[in-house]
Amino acid sequence: MRKKIAAQFIVSNVATLANFALTVILARILTPSDVGIFSMSAVLIGVAHVFRDFGVTAYLKQEKDLTERTLSGAIGLLFLCSFIAFLIMFASAPYWVSFYREPDVEQVVKVLALGFLLIPFGAIPQALLMREMDVRRSALVTGVSTVIYFFASVGFALAGAKHMTMAWANLVNIIVSGVAYNYVLPERLRWIPSFHGWKKILGFGSGNLVSALMKTADAALPDVMLGRLSNAFNVGLFSRANSTVNIVGMVIHPTVYFFAVPYLAKTHHAQGRLSNEYLKSASIVNSLMLPAFVWVAIAAQEIVMILYGSQWQGAVNAIPWLSLMAGSATVFLMAGYAVTGIGKPHAVIAPLAIALAAKVFAVMALFNGTMVSFSMALAVGQMCSIPFFLWVIVRYLSVDVSAWIVSTVKPSLVWIPVGIVYFYLHDTAMVDWHGLAKILIGGAAYVAAILLGYMLIDIPIRDEIRRVFVGVGLIKGDK
Repeated sequence: MRKKIAAQFIVSNVATLANFALTVILARILTPSDVGIFSMSAVLIGVAHVFRDFGVTAYLKQEKDLTERTLSGAIGLLFLCSFIAFLIMFASAPYWVSFYREPDVEQVVKVLALGFLLIPFGAIPQALLMREMDVRRSALVTGVSTVIYFFASVGFALAGAKHMTMAWANLVNIIVSGVAYNYVLPERLRWIPSFHGWKKILGFGSGNLVSALMKTADAALPDVMLGRLSNAFNVGLFSRANSTVNIVGMVIHPTVYFFAVPYLAKTHHAQGRLSNEYLKSASIVNSLMLPAFVWVAIAAQEIVMILYGSQWQGAVNAIPWLSLMAGSATVFLMAGYAVTGIGKPHAVIAPLAIALAAKVFAVMALFNGTMVSFSMALAVGQMCSIPFFLWVIVRYLSVDVSAWIVSTVKPSLVWIPVGIVYFYLHDTAMVDWHGLAKILIGGAAYVAAILLGYMLIDIPIRDEIRRVFVGVGLIKGDK
C-alpha cells in the first residue's frame, strides 16, 4: 500500500506541476475578466456534475461484491443522469446571462454541458481502476490527459479563445480521458445499460448526492455570491487567490482521493471498525496540509507576484483568510471519505449544510466590498461547522473525543511555533530578499524545521518520514 501511495503521489504531483505551470502561463495570456467568466460558468456545471454522477462512481468504489449485473445497472443509471443534466444545463444557459449580467457566460455553459454526454465513458472505468487501487493504469491515463489538456489550453489561449479557452480544452480532455481509460482496462467493458440494482444504488446515491451537492455548493458559493455582489474582475481575483491556497490541496488531494474510499471501505468490510484507522490517516493528512497552509498565508505576496504577475496583486490580501478557511475544512477532510467507505455518505450532510449557511450569513453580515472582508466571512463560516463534524466522527466512526483532540493537537506543537518563527523571519531577516529567494530558501528551511520537529514527537507521520529517510539513505534503518 505504501508503494502504491508513493507512486500515486509522484504521478499526481507531476500532473499537478503541469497544471500549475499551465495556470501560470494562462495568467499571463488571459485577463482576470476572462478567468472570472469561466469561473462563474464552471461553478454552475460543478453543481450539475453532482446530479450527473448521483453517487454512482462512489458506489462502485465501496461496494463489497460488484457483479456484472450490478455494474450494468450502474452504467444505465449514470447514462440517464448524465443525459438529464446535459439537457437542463444546455437549455438553461441563456438564463444565467441575466443572473450574472454577463452575456459570455451562455457560450461557456453550453460547451461545458456537452461534456456530460461523454463523461460516463471515462467515469465508469476510472471508478473500477480506483476500486482496485490500480495506480499503474491510472497513471498512464493521467499522463496522457495532462499533456493533451496542457497543449490544448495553451493553443486555444494563443488562438484568442479568451474566456472559452478552458471550456474547449475541458471538452478535449473529457474525450481523451474516456478513450484512454477504456483502452487501459484489463478487461473490456460491456456497455450494456440495465435497471438492475437501481434501488440499492439510488439508496446509497441519494445520501451521496446531497452531501456531494453540499460540497459543490460550498465550492461554488464564493464565485456565485461575489459574481452577484461584485463583478467578473473581482471574481477572477478571488479565483486566483483561491487557486493559490489550493496549491496545497493540489499536492495532497489527488492521492487521498484515489485511495481513501476504497481503502477505508475494505478496512471496514474486514474489521468492522474505522476509528483507529481514521485517527491515523487524519493525523497524517493534517500534519502535511496544515503547516503548508500557514506557509502559503505568510508567503502570499511573493507567490502571487512571481507566479501570476502584478495584475493579480489584488488577490494577495485574501489568501491568509482563505488559508484559514481551507485549514479548518482540512481537519475533517477524511471524515467524508470514511463515512462514504462505511456506506453512510449522508452522515456529513448536516455539518456541510451548516458550513454553507454560516458562510452565506457571514458574507451578508461582513462583506463591505473588499476581498479581505469577503474572505474573512468565508473563514468564519467554515469554522462554525467544526463542532458538527466532530459529532459525526464520534457518532458514525466511534472516535473517542479525547483521542481525537490528542491526535489533532500533537502535530500543531511543531508547526505552530515553527510558523510563528518563520513569520517573524519573513518580515525581518528576509524582508530585503528577492521574492524567489524567500520562496525557495525560506520555504526549504521551513519544511526542514517541520520535518525535524515531527521526528521528535510520537505521531503517525513520524514513522512514515523515517521510512522515507531510510529509503533515501539519510538515516540508517533499524537492525
